[in-house]
Amino acid sequence: MGLTAAAMATDRGARVIVSDADPSRRAAALRFGAVATVDPLADASSAASLAGVLASLGLDDGVQLAIEASGSAPAVSQAICSLDIGAVAVLVGSVHPVDKVPVDPEAMVRGLKTIRGVHNYTPRHLIDAVSYLEERHDAYPFAELVSPTNPLSELDSAMSEAAKGTHVSVGIIPNPGYI
Repeated sequence: MGLTAAAMATDRGARVIVSDADPSRRAAALRFGAVATVDPLADASSAASLAGVLASLGLDDGVQLAIEASGSAPAVSQAICSLDIGAVAVLVGSVHPVDKVPVDPEAMVRGLKTIRGVHNYTPRHLIDAVSYLEERHDAYPFAELVSPTNPLSELDSAMSEAAKGTHVSVGIIPNPGYI
């Protein structure tokens, strides 16, 4: 979801910054339109840290919009901390219980900041997503996000493949002769 959001935001004129602990995912983010990536594990004084990347882009005060798609508590905290005055953090990845994230209410109020949670998608969202992929499939390497497809009869091995984390997604085909 995060890489597709990066591509969609880039297509709409945003300067996208992606934060991910995995170097291969940071590299993929650049192929999906990100202008820079952040290593959340980098030392705070490092150029690869959030502060270093924001400074290099002239965004010392923060970003106007942060979309957090992983659901990791440290990533949620980083998204909130990255906000400029009047900015919005949209949380879409926090669909399972995780550690609590401290929020400074004074900073939120004085900074006119908003945190918005988005959960569940309507059929309209699926239609929009499929339309976007249909229109822009050649602009970004979406195919590299999905493993070679597996028939439903090999679901156990596909789930084992998914657990390795080698692929962003593992493809399943209900009936291999169907496609």
